[in-house]
Amino acid sequence: MSSPLNPVSQAQEAINGLADTYLHWTRSQIKDMFSIIELYEDGRKKFTAGVLEQLYDLSHNIKGMGGSFGYHLMTDVGGSLCSYLRKVDPAETASFKIINAHLKAMDLIISDDITGAGGHAGQKLVAQLKSMVDKSLDGA
Repeated sequence: MSSPLNPVSQAQEAINGLADTYLHWTRSQIKDMFSIIELYEDGRKKFTAGVLEQLYDLSHNIKGMGGSFGYHLMTDVGGSLCSYLRKVDPAETASFKIINAHLKAMDLIISDDITGAGGHAGQKLVAQLKSMVDKSLDGA
């Protein structure tokens, strides 16, 4: 008679199985966000509150699930983007450059399968994004 698996082991196996789903879903969400912002690249069209809300919702979901699957750097970058999108007012002043930088960082994290906090390079990336956000929101 075989012994049942340890519940902790079973839970870990389930999480590991969902990690591939997270990666696939996240790649799709990032692609969707790039599609949304490409309309604003040349600066002639201004962001609306509704578009920023849509971007916020997508990035918030990515941020929220990142840590559950070991992508803590994704959580940090997503958190930075969420903070920016929540604070930029009026919506028309939102910066394509800042939003795009966050999406490129997310894309890199997922493409290169960077788990954890990303080490020194990951923390430097988060600091650079935070600096961009802070300067923009402070009007500098």
